[in-house]
Amino acid sequence: MSEKNSDQGDIAVSIDGGAPQTVSTRAESRSAQQAVFSKRGLTPGPHTVTVTKQSGDYMLIDGFTTVN
Repeated sequence: MSEKNSDQGDIAVSIDGGAPQTVSTRAESRSAQQAVFSKRGLTPGPHTVTVTKQSGDYMLIDGFTTVN
């Protein structure tokens, strides 16, 4: 979950050291708590999520949601 706004840009999301996927968090106007990335089919257990700012002035994380 992330905010989207005009001063934000691309972020890269990687799970368990896998290839990063680029996601845009740029929007013309501000909107909070937007689902910007999802991943299905992960095995049960702990995972490592790496989020890297690639462009824009800010990168905000509003939260994570998990579903079993």
